Amino acid sequence: MAGKFNAKIPFPPTVNHTYIRTKKKVIKCKKTKAWADAAELMIFTTPGYRKNRFTGRLGIAVWLVPPTAHKYDFDNRLKALLDAIQSSGLITDDSQFYEAQIHKLDKQPAGRTAAACYFTIWELAPDHGVSLNLDRA
Repeated sequence: MAGKFNAKIPFPPTVNHTYIRTKKKVIKCKKTKAWADAAELMIFTTPGYRKNRFTGRLGIAVWLVPPTAHKYDFDNRLKALLDAIQSSGLITDDSQFYEAQIHKLDKQPAGRTAAACYFTIWELAPDHGVSLNLDRA
C-alpha cells in the first residue's frame, strides 16, 4: 500500500478554455498543453514520486489558491488537475478517486502562499465506499 503524496502544481486552467474545435478534430489548446507539461514536471520532481504509484481506491484533498481575485468555479479546475495526475503516472486512472475534499481559497496577500494548486493523495481501504445505507439517516 502506498503512503500519502503531497505536491504543488501551477493553478489549473478552466475546462471552459481547454479544447479547441477544428473542422476535423478537437485539440488541446497550446496554453493548456504548456500548463499540463509544467504540472507533470512538478509532480515528477516532487520528493516521494518514485515510491508512490497508486493502484487502489484513492482519496484526494485539493487547495486552490488563485492568482487573481476574480471569481472562479473550482469544479472547472479539477478536470485539468486529475488529468495531470493521471498523465504523470502517479495513478492509473482518475476513476480511482472515491473521496475528495476541495478547498477554494481567495487570492493571498503578497508574501503569503503563492498562487498554485496544492494536493494530497492517499490510498483508501479496499472496502471504502462499497455500500451505502441511507436507512440510517
